[in-house]
Amino acid sequence: MCYIIGIITLFLIIIIIKRFMFQEEIESISYEIKSYNKIEYPYFNNKVINKEIKNFLNNFKGEYSIQYSVYQINDLVNVFICLKKNKNYYYKSINYNIRKRELINNNEIINYDLLNDLILNKIRNKYSNTIYESILNDKFNSAYIKICEDNIFIYFGCVNTKYEVYVVLNDTIETNSELINKKMVAFTFDDGPSIYTKDFVNTLKEYGFKATFFELGNRIKYNQGVVEYLLNNGMEVASHSYSHKNLNILGDKEIDSEVNSTSIIFNEITKESIKLFRPPYGNLEKNILDRINYPIIMWDIDSYDWLYKDEEIVYKNIINNIKDGSIVLMHDVYITSLEALKKVLPELKAMGYTVTTVSELASSKGYTLENKTKYYSFR
Repeated sequence: MCYIIGIITLFLIIIIIKRFMFQEEIESISYEIKSYNKIEYPYFNNKVINKEIKNFLNNFKGEYSIQYSVYQINDLVNVFICLKKNKNYYYKSINYNIRKRELINNNEIINYDLLNDLILNKIRNKYSNTIYESILNDKFNSAYIKICEDNIFIYFGCVNTKYEVYVVLNDTIETNSELINKKMVAFTFDDGPSIYTKDFVNTLKEYGFKATFFELGNRIKYNQGVVEYLLNNGMEVASHSYSHKNLNILGDKEIDSEVNSTSIIFNEITKESIKLFRPPYGNLEKNILDRINYPIIMWDIDSYDWLYKDEEIVYKNIINNIKDGSIVLMHDVYITSLEALKKVLPELKAMGYTVTTVSELASSKGYTLENKTKYYSFR
């Protein structure tokens, strides 16, 4: 009997140790110095990164030297290798997302669309026209990123390898946020205002975030102070109809009343205008669309907080499906939704996301919102 208990105990200890080791790999990336073909290189506690390095080094035989750098910011680990052989330079950059445990390409880190002119101007001012034309035609396909604490270097492998060709984007990573593609999502809350709405606002503010509240006219009418609190704290207030009726089964006059009454009440309270509309239940047939003179905001991530009054399920529904440009559907009328939000927001912040309003997300992604048009996400 004691022998069996001992075996079970040992088995449990092994499971705990493995789990601990797995968590450590997710939480941090570390490396030691090893030698390969008499060349010292970084060896990581990560098979994916090691494979990338090994495959790169296997391309070269004989004598060569390397220089490398490793930098981690949030979930991103950047490994840069510069290899010199016979007076020629070759580069390798490895970008690894710790949380997703996958490699990511340069376009997911550097916003080349935004920085195209800046980078090309630096190249034109620093190098010959031949090099400039080569990089212009390459469209950054042979660009390699090196991230340091105070600078981002972009090396170019599409030109003569006899000397290093690179540009420096001078600024710290943290402060120069326009250099990095921003991961942004819009959180939306339906059916309020409620007794919990202010708590939702305060939770968002704790992390420096904002959101859009699609509220009902018949609740706005009797919760004017909450509406003012939303606006005073940087939130966006939009319409979710007057009384949450299914517009698909209503006549034209009743549809107009459901849509317009909320706007009138909101204007009377705030002297401002409603700019966005979300149909109750997401139901809006094409023949009704022409009667809605607002951009119509749907969603691509349903938290199902209206179905599962369980904070853990709601939390997983969001975190497991979140993407840059997503619109998340929640409700500010359930205490379980509030508790789920308290778990979700620090997680998203750690993942590098900004949570904002629908209008700000659309603007940052280059969208111009148009009336009578449905939007499910902004990518």
